Amino acid sequence: MMKPIIKLFILLLFVVTGGEATVPPLPSDRSPIMVRRPDAATWERLYNDRAYQYGQDIQPADSFLGQLLMRFLRWIKDWLYNPEFETTRDWLTIALVVGVAVFVAFKLLGMDKMGLWRRGAAESQVPYSLETDNIHAIAFDEEIATARSREQFRLAVRLYYLKTLKTLTDQALIDWQPNKTNRAYVDELKPKTLRPDFERITAQFEYVWYGGFPLESAQFEGIRRGFEAFEQTLSAVRR
Repeated sequence: MMKPIIKLFILLLFVVTGGEATVPPLPSDRSPIMVRRPDAATWERLYNDRAYQYGQDIQPADSFLGQLLMRFLRWIKDWLYNPEFETTRDWLTIALVVGVAVFVAFKLLGMDKMGLWRRGAAESQVPYSLETDNIHAIAFDEEIATARSREQFRLAVRLYYLKTLKTLTDQALIDWQPNKTNRAYVDELKPKTLRPDFERITAQFEYVWYGGFPLESAQFEGIRRGFEAFEQTLSAVRR
């Protein structure tokens, strides 16, 4: 109990006197140093343990795929960090940024509807084009019946959508123009109460046609009922 009090007193005295008080030196320790060494078996086990070999490269796998992977990783490392490839990396980055920007611009401007990114329309060789054909010159009821009889359900959905655009144009609810995007028709449709239903069938049409997804009979029937229900709504508006 007395030793901590004495040490505290000496510390306070040192602070009060501004460091003038001297602390008595500690006695030197001249006890012999005892060196402890691990036994030979433990040393050998740790020396050969790969987990502790920090300065050695891990050997690649002996399999062909393992060697191929290591070569690819080395190539990536050289590409990213080798100063010789700096110019090439810069140009590749610029090309990638420009490509992404152009793609986004095309998507925002609706140019995917013009055929640049359209897969479904390219795969189906049909004489109807949403952007260029005159929708007023197509006998929709006959063509839809033909497509359904041949189980060409994607084409039937396309014809239903073209027919809907014709009906909206005839009622002066939209201004149909070649190369106009579907989103433009949704935005300009009046009255606005019709927009949710029209946007829904527009999304279904784009999913089926531009997405290029196969359509079964039961799925087509659900989409067909949606188009015909919207057609009845337009008839009520016309009256």
